[in-house]
Amino acid sequence: MKTRDQGTLMEEALKQARILVVDDQEENVLILERMLHHEGYNHLRSTTDSRKVLSLFNEFLPDLILLDLMMPYLDGYAVMEQLKPLIPSDSYLPILVLTADITLQSKLKALSAGAKDFLTKPFGATEVLLRIRNLLETRFLHLELQNQSQVLEEKVRERTGQLFESEARYRALVETSPDGISLTDLNANFVFCNQQTARLCGFETPEAMYGLNALELIVPEGRPWATENWKRVLEAGGARNAEYLLLRKDGSPFPAEIYISVIQDAAGNRQAIMGIIRDITERRRTEEKLQRSYDRLRQAMEETIQAMAMTVERRDPYTAGHQRRVAHLAHAIATEMSLSEAVVSSIKTAAAIHDLGKISVPAEILSKPGRISEAEFEIIKIHPQVGSDILKTIDFPWPLAQIVLQHHERMNGSGYPSGLSGQDILLEARILHVADLVEAMSSHRPYRPARGIDIALKEISENRGVYYDPGAVDACLNLFVERGFVLE
Repeated sequence: MKTRDQGTLMEEALKQARILVVDDQEENVLILERMLHHEGYNHLRSTTDSRKVLSLFNEFLPDLILLDLMMPYLDGYAVMEQLKPLIPSDSYLPILVLTADITLQSKLKALSAGAKDFLTKPFGATEVLLRIRNLLETRFLHLELQNQSQVLEEKVRERTGQLFESEARYRALVETSPDGISLTDLNANFVFCNQQTARLCGFETPEAMYGLNALELIVPEGRPWATENWKRVLEAGGARNAEYLLLRKDGSPFPAEIYISVIQDAAGNRQAIMGIIRDITERRRTEEKLQRSYDRLRQAMEETIQAMAMTVERRDPYTAGHQRRVAHLAHAIATEMSLSEAVVSSIKTAAAIHDLGKISVPAEILSKPGRISEAEFEIIKIHPQVGSDILKTIDFPWPLAQIVLQHHERMNGSGYPSGLSGQDILLEARILHVADLVEAMSSHRPYRPARGIDIALKEISENRGVYYDPGAVDACLNLFVERGFVLE
């Protein structure tokens, strides 16, 4: 019963965690926010301006910071240097760095500035959520240990007669912990460890580990990184969390997460290093199973989307291939705009089925030669809503229903079906609108011949910022004019 209650308390604490997202790319912030909300994290703040982090920190007091390294004005390193004076040396505030630079030099620089873990761009939802949960669990465990330590110190001062009893309780807590707990001297030699530490490392008793060097338990290829990490903990006098591949006494490896922190005396002198070791073998297996399951679901989803696209094209032979060509162009525009992999994927997927709602439009209207009447056009205009209504019943990892619903909205509010304008229109829908328009004007229709790519590019250029998103227009023009893009 006790274990279940503690687990419930941890889950409640996780859902109340305050998370601050800092990334200069709006689409990255939106993706992370959607991901976190879907997982149940509802106490979120975000900014794309690194100059606002300091004031947001003081106002919001986050439990975790997701921080992009490469940003204008202040990069991630500078932001962490600004935050250092606000974070007590004995506290554990995890900063999860988001970066495309995975060199050892950049990692060491980020660790020195205050980072606790890294996520390499592009990243998947499973990896992001597991890393966030891991860091938050470590933070709350650290806070709980601090609280217990403070309570214990107060009791010792108030009731010295209960000193031995309190010590026995603390020792019982250490010995019954599901995690390995150890103390080493400043040279990383074990001076104490609980039974769980010995069990994890393949030793019969804790005493058998005394005098061993903790760094020698790490696989040889990981020791340089671990040594640097150790030195930085000593220099900073704080705490650090990392994953390592450890060796048991028999030489067999196992993945572990290790949290280390400096223990100081009342005068601030470093006395020892405390380590908390957690075997993450099962977590790794779970991650692999989740990834395999995700891959299978993704394949099934892609096949479903292709089936939807073929359904539309079979009803309207004149626009067969239209959705595929729009998807090809939209993908190229999003890539040219240097958007994240997740956003590019969502745009390409939505474009492949953006006219799904045309299954509700009578075939005689879709294939009618000559000019379409006003009444017939009003019928055609319902297709974004119909497509959205179909897609919103399916739990996609992207907001496909909203993208499809908004792909005929215009920047000045003159589009349909909702008359949205400017930033109220999803970025993905703004890009899809440009790609759809260019492909449609360039292709033959029953009611008119193809107008050609030059006329299409002239249209988006003349109405840049009026009907069409400026960034999407510039990227599209650059593709055709500078890069020789061909709409197959």
